[in-house]
Amino acid sequence: MTSGLITKLNLKPNKLSKATQVTIGNGSIVKINRKMNLTFSLGLTESIIFNQDFLIINNLNLEIIIGKKFFKRNDAIVSFKDHEIKIGNQTFEMLKWKMIISS
Repeated sequence: MTSGLITKLNLKPNKLSKATQVTIGNGSIVKINRKMNLTFSLGLTESIIFNQDFLIINNLNLEIIIGKKFFKRNDAIVSFKDHEIKIGNQTFEMLKWKMIISS
């Protein structure tokens, strides 16, 4: 599903400067600003946009609201339980600014 694998990404808002760069599993460089908006690319047409309120996975046309609400599109299997989101064989965990993406 993804051409690049991101194993771990730690977000620590208290220690962020104006622009913090993070290198992720596929070698891409991510810039995080003070608003905690994070965008990184998994491939040519695959990208994920993450901030405090929502997670958008563009290549699946899927938008997930972090909280009690979620909805799925394009027949993707999504289950939401205790800040864990599963899409197919991928698991997304959010634990206090820590995001782990694995497949």
